[in-house]
Amino acid sequence: ITIIYINKRKFVQNMQKIELLSQDLINKIAAGEVIEKPSSVVKELIENSLDSGATQINIEVIEGGKSYIKVQDNGYGMSEKDAMLSIRRHATSKINTTKDLFEISTLGFRGEALASIAAVSNLKMTTKTNDSLKALFIEVENGTIKYKANTGAPTGTIIEVSRLFYNTPARKKYLETIQNEARHVTDIVIRYALINPKVAFKLISNTNLVINSPQTSDTLSNIVQIYGREIGKSLLPINYSGGFVEIIGFISKPSYTRADKNQQSIYVNNRYIKNKIISSAIHDAYKELLMLHRYPFVVLNINIDPKMIDVNVHPTKKEIRLSKEQKIYQAVHDAITKTLKENDLIQEKVITEKEMQKQFHQTTETIKPIQESEVTELQSDESTKLQQQRQPIQSPLKANKIIEPIMQQTLTKSQTSVKTQNTIQHLPQTNILGLAHNCYILAETQQGIALIDMHAAEERINLEDLEKQFADKGIKTQELLQPETISLSPTDSQLLLTNVNILPSYGFIVEHFGGNDFLIRSTPVIMNKQQKKELLLDILDELNANKVKSIEAIKDKVVRRMACRKSIKQGDRIEIAEMYALVKKLYECNNPYVCAHGRPTMIVLSKYDLEKKFKRVV
Repeated sequence: ITIIYINKRKFVQNMQKIELLSQDLINKIAAGEVIEKPSSVVKELIENSLDSGATQINIEVIEGGKSYIKVQDNGYGMSEKDAMLSIRRHATSKINTTKDLFEISTLGFRGEALASIAAVSNLKMTTKTNDSLKALFIEVENGTIKYKANTGAPTGTIIEVSRLFYNTPARKKYLETIQNEARHVTDIVIRYALINPKVAFKLISNTNLVINSPQTSDTLSNIVQIYGREIGKSLLPINYSGGFVEIIGFISKPSYTRADKNQQSIYVNNRYIKNKIISSAIHDAYKELLMLHRYPFVVLNINIDPKMIDVNVHPTKKEIRLSKEQKIYQAVHDAITKTLKENDLIQEKVITEKEMQKQFHQTTETIKPIQESEVTELQSDESTKLQQQRQPIQSPLKANKIIEPIMQQTLTKSQTSVKTQNTIQHLPQTNILGLAHNCYILAETQQGIALIDMHAAEERINLEDLEKQFADKGIKTQELLQPETISLSPTDSQLLLTNVNILPSYGFIVEHFGGNDFLIRSTPVIMNKQQKKELLLDILDELNANKVKSIEAIKDKVVRRMACRKSIKQGDRIEIAEMYALVKKLYECNNPYVCAHGRPTMIVLSKYDLEKKFKRVV
């Protein structure tokens, strides 16, 4: 028996390494189907290839894997005896005893993958070990070997799967479109390519080269190869060690975010997983640095003792159970926070309440007493300033343009649909008082006080403008003086190629520039030119999140996202004149009560409400 370690993973090489598990051990393994879709097949076969010590893995799919899947590796291969056993359930080389089940260091361990695939497809296997003169070829259908022969082939294993789910029509019925299944396959290949830079991955879909990730010792180069050159500028390396846990990988600066978590890859001991505790730690570490519903790019590998994780909780092995969850949460949180602080992206709060009081008293002691003559002078000066500030500002709004119902109460959603049917006839005098918390416009009217969310207000204005443009001839475009290149991940590239001919209706003219690179030639007139890439990425995120291939299927969501992107953000300060102009445009909208996402644009306190709060009336 030869034990080899590659990337800290154990590989056992001998001539007869696959054996049937005992019934006692079988009963302790989480039962369940592991093959749900073509990407499940690809995942299981890639894991087998990695466990066999492969340094080159080639994947080929036709029609998203529905028609054909081929995975070829240059691993150790299998002897004839091992190959014959491998298609039987619970035949594996990864574990032998119950103790092994709780110290798993390989990606596979159940011995179910090939058996489950063979049970629902036509499977062909060609495999050869390094010390064998000939390769073995077997064909399996419905779990039974139909043909066996010797053939010529290089060292390693080739698995070909066709007619997936031919004998389980109920499962076949729930497969997604070819484009979506192809994206799922691409996504799973990306996840394993990211964490295995020393393994070359190649993915061909319908004869098109989708992923070509060569061997490299540099993880950053590997990420750039997969996600494009631009991502490299935004990444920060993490190398954290805290007692029982080691965390390595990359995170993006807060300036680079996406609209969903699809570009977050979390691994535990090189296994791609999804875990709410770790996801929460990432989110909380960034918490105040990100806008609402924005997510950073993350590739993190958490190395811990295999005894601290239980992989045997879900058929796909994507979900795991962690011991010392709170400590792992804290370690991930600390690793990210430390990295952000070291790069001056977080200001550490070092002043305690006691220190603040001390500083306050020190400050007050150094204040020079003001003489009586100075008080008079200051009062006169301040009085002049206040009078200037309180000069009545003449609203540019005409008396027949403002919404009277708005100034009476905050409308519920049920009231909104009724109120918007009526044309607004009267506008009481409106006086803008200022901006609260760099977010809310404070306005005084004859009816009371209105707080207007400036982002929500402009979002409503932009939405109606864009909807009008779209209903006419499509969203207006502006040609860029210099076309801009954008590099995408393979999954995003596939989506964009599908929608290149539809994008002009949404204000974008984009050309394929080769590989996963594209040229942006025109962008929507309404958008800030600096946001062209960000908006395009947001559109792709919407397509991914909604599992659709065409923008047409999510037109409303795309237009709403554009309206949101263009709107004033919390923290942006605007002048009084701009506030008046914004309120005027809001009042002229068909439905000024809610933003593009259904949030209220304003909250109104009537004069009666104010007097009641101050107990002037009962």
